[in-house]
Amino acid sequence: MTKVNYDQAVPLYEHGLTAAEIGDIFGASGGAVGVGLRRRGVAMRPTSYPSFNIDEAARLYEQGKNLFELQDIFKVAHQNIYVQLKKMGVRFRGIPKGEDSSMYRGGSRADRTVVSKVAHAIRRGELVRPDVCSECDDSGTFKDGKSKVEAHHDDYNYPLAVRWLCRKCHHNWHRNNKAILQEESTDEPI
Repeated sequence: MTKVNYDQAVPLYEHGLTAAEIGDIFGASGGAVGVGLRRRGVAMRPTSYPSFNIDEAARLYEQGKNLFELQDIFKVAHQNIYVQLKKMGVRFRGIPKGEDSSMYRGGSRADRTVVSKVAHAIRRGELVRPDVCSECDDSGTFKDGKSKVEAHHDDYNYPLAVRWLCRKCHHNWHRNNKAILQEESTDEPI
């Protein structure tokens, strides 16, 4: 793992680069760079979110649209829509948790382990994220710069055996199929 050189990172941040951009330079996550900068007393800029019609998003959410549908409408990652709606005081509907969720992967520890292994493999060049979804050929990024294409696992025991799906296809797959969780596999993990 690459160590961030904060003698270089601090001036880069002060000259306008984001923590995520600095992370890309040093092969680290933007969150880790942000923590390192704060520990060194750097005054952090407020996080900015891409603009979209938040009032319209709130209205549509209250009419029954979910965050993933809003993501497709406004072309902004659902996490950013969630943050903005939360700031507005929108009361969120309950979402399925744990094994009741279509995106359940075996618990937060198992999920973080697999996501971490994929992220590290991408940084090391062992995995390359393609530009298009393998199911529908959707491509590109959201307004906030996040790729529409993400890693999907049919079997979480093989963290580097991924298919590349857009978020819509990824969530649809998990709604209609059950991935093999780490404790379910009879094969030896790689």
